[in-house]
Amino acid sequence: MAGKKPKIVNYSNLATAKEMENNGADSETIRQNTGWFKGYDGKWRFEIDDSEIEIATNGRFSRNPDISRYAELIDKVYFKNDFTSEEESELRELDKKLEGKSVEPEYLGDLIKHDKLFEAYPQLKEISVYFAKNTKGELAAYHPGLKEIALDHKLKIRPDELKSTLIHEIQHAIQDIEGFAEGSSIEYWDNADVSKMHDKSSYDLYKSTSGEVEARDASKRMNLTAEERKNTRPDIDRTDVMFAEESGISFKSMSEYPEETQVVISEYLNSVNTDVLELVKKVKDGNKNFIRVPISNVTDKQVTDIKKLLGIDVTGYKNCINTSSIEHILNRHGENGKHDHSMSNDKDIARIEYIINNYDNVELLRDNNGEIVLSKSFIDKNNKPAPLIIYSKNIDGTHYVVKAIPENKYKKLWVVTAYIKNKNTVTQALDEKFPRTTSETALASPVFSNTILFQKTSKVNTENVEDVSDVKCSIDDSFNDWLDDAVPQGIDFDKV
Repeated sequence: MAGKKPKIVNYSNLATAKEMENNGADSETIRQNTGWFKGYDGKWRFEIDDSEIEIATNGRFSRNPDISRYAELIDKVYFKNDFTSEEESELRELDKKLEGKSVEPEYLGDLIKHDKLFEAYPQLKEISVYFAKNTKGELAAYHPGLKEIALDHKLKIRPDELKSTLIHEIQHAIQDIEGFAEGSSIEYWDNADVSKMHDKSSYDLYKSTSGEVEARDASKRMNLTAEERKNTRPDIDRTDVMFAEESGISFKSMSEYPEETQVVISEYLNSVNTDVLELVKKVKDGNKNFIRVPISNVTDKQVTDIKKLLGIDVTGYKNCINTSSIEHILNRHGENGKHDHSMSNDKDIARIEYIINNYDNVELLRDNNGEIVLSKSFIDKNNKPAPLIIYSKNIDGTHYVVKAIPENKYKKLWVVTAYIKNKNTVTQALDEKFPRTTSETALASPVFSNTILFQKTSKVNTENVEDVSDVKCSIDDSFNDWLDDAVPQGIDFDKV
């Protein structure tokens, strides 16, 4: 099952599929006519014919010409008994030359011949493969971080099972490339919080994980002819599929949610911005360059709400993020975050666009006394500190929070941090009583400063957001800790 990234994609058929969907055609009619269909994650797919795949564990497809020739001669001399004296001599010479060297395939492109697959995804040729005696009871596994496939050594003498297993793991690799819903393992569900999963075992949860359902289906369909494939519907109609390792938010089976909640969850899981995801990967790989990435155009809702909050017009602005903010999110909320690990899944960070474009609430960052929190890291054209805007979205009882600062020089709304809170939060409604700033003073531009200010305002009769934000470029971790918590921890505000 392939997605939209291969060069061989028929974009005309994809456009037709989308048009048919918009006109109310059912998914099977769309698939029959265009070859395109949606998986459980809501993303478009088409099938690559696997029926002509060839597999050779003896090195016949090796990129090393000596190994591939050696495999060819072994076959002729020892199995087919069809060779010349010159070929026998050549085999002896190669045997000496390759003494002590492994002739087993090191890469997927050395193990299989699959022209259609490699035309679509040439990077798959470079995935490492190896046969191991200890695979912890598993026949195989794809490791996305290492870009490798581990195979049980027994599969070398089980060609049909090897083929089926390889197709399964290659599908997981494509899920990794395309950003499709991923697979899982029994161990994953053993360690997961399954309190919402009722009486399902870890094995049942593993089997019903969206990426596993798709990978098994790819294996089942590997020998179908073109006609059989067209007339056999993919396994895309289950109501009990699970999603694993897609988000730091734990979800139940989709069938257990009301329809409107299913829509929100599906939209959220399907909203990964690949440009932001790539920026996260670059930062984690040690990128030192300062990179800016546009996320989306400011929505009409943002324009209206920010006008109410700040009295300014942000029409034509863009929501953006940069490496500094990504570093901040990872340092504070990533896998090794100093405050929490709510953004340990890179895809959650890459879903910032969905939150900004579909927020439930928006307000200004305030302390527990109702005072607006300002950051001198961004100032307006009158050299005054800028306020921080809070966006929040409730997703199955979990709140995803994004903080941003408007900047006037380049017409940007800069995301400065984001995190997920599992506790329910109460947010301020847009209210005429809130202090306003004018279009002359509200918009900010970045400066090199590490100061957080608290603007004294009249008290507002409203409950503050429980999970107030950590702010980019704050003085030190004591500030970050205070801003991450609901209650101040002994900070001397006058001294600050």
